Order: sequence, then structure tokens, then C-alpha cells
Amino acid sequence: MSSLSQQTPSLPRIFGSVLFFFGLFVAQLLVSIFVRLEPWYLGYWASQYENDAPVSVFKYLGGFCLLILAEVAMYCTAHIYFTLGSFNASKLTHRRLVDSIMSATFRWLDITPTSRIITRCTGDTDAVDDTPSEGLWDLVDRSLGIITAFLAVVIYSPAFFIPGVLVGVIGVACGRIYLASQISVKHEQSNVKAPVLAHIGAAMAGLGRCILNSQAALLTP
Repeated sequence: MSSLSQQTPSLPRIFGSVLFFFGLFVAQLLVSIFVRLEPWYLGYWASQYENDAPVSVFKYLGGFCLLILAEVAMYCTAHIYFTLGSFNASKLTHRRLVDSIMSATFRWLDITPTSRIITRCTGDTDAVDDTPSEGLWDLVDRSLGIITAFLAVVIYSPAFFIPGVLVGVIGVACGRIYLASQISVKHEQSNVKAPVLAHIGAAMAGLGRCILNSQAALLTP
């Protein structure tokens, strides 16, 4: 029962993760909306010259500058928010990994190569820290950018709705195939790196003995 309670995440942690992704989604959505509003605002500014009334350049230029400043501020806020969340997720992952190794049985430590444990705590941890976080940021950023651009086109040209949906379905299918193949590839790469570390460890362990033997040969009359 105690092990089950340790593995089951608490309610604040669950709601914290939900709130984190919700805040990230809202921030990135606002950034995408500001990006789509900029060309529309320039077109609206240009359309004002079709009328005979004078156009205030400073008014529209100031509005465009405010849009850019709002986009930059929201983008920086979203990036800082995401970076802090990534740090917290990495700390939690590292803590769980080290706790699982430290609480392992002697039988598991006896049958598991030390090089594989080192690989899990070094190379694999680096892959978990960097690649997923960067991939998640790119996924949310590009997905919301594509969705907002698609909606902007559909509002003025509804005929592009069905072709856009078909392209999205094809992209999702290709992504699922890629993820299914990458899981086995990453597992094989991790297993291949482990013996290399074992050979390096054995070589470093035998280096001191070689040095001692060479020095003893020099002292032998």
C-alpha cells in the first residue's frame, strides 16, 4: 500500500500539471493571435487611404507598435513560464530515478550492469531533459500557429476547410507512425551505449594497475 501511495501522484500535483498546460496553451494562443493580427492591421491601415479623409500615420503606427510589443511581451512571458515548468519537471524526474535506484533490491543491483545504470542517469536523463521539452514547445507553438492561420483563411475562404482537415489528418497519422518507430530505436540506442561505458570503466580501473606494474619494473634491480 505504501509503494502504491508513493507511485500515485497527489491531487495538487495533478491539478498543478493541468494548470501549467492550460496556462501555456493560453499564452501561446495569445502570441499566435497577435501574430495573425499584425498583417490584418497593416491591411486595415492601407485600406484607409482609399477614402478621401486624411489618415493619421502616428495613430496607426502607434497601434502597430503596440501589437508588436504585446506579442514580444507575451512570447517572453510564455517562454519563461515554460522554462520554469521544465526545470520543475526535470527535478521530479531525476528524484524519481535516483529514488528508484537507491531503493532497488540487491538482486537487481547484482544482475544489472553498472554501465546500464550509469547510462540511465547520464545520457538517457539528458535525452529526457532536453528533447521532450524542446519538442513540446515546438509542438504547441507550431500547432497553434497552424490552427490560427487555418482559421484566418477559412473565415475569408470557407472552401479551404475540407482540404485543410484532410492535411491535418494525414499529418497526425504520419506522426503516430514516427513515434511508434522512435520508441524501439531509442531503446536500442540506449542498450548499445551501455557496453561502451563498461569497457571504458574497465580500462580506467586497470590503468592504475598498469602504472603500478611499470613503476615496479623500474625499481626492480
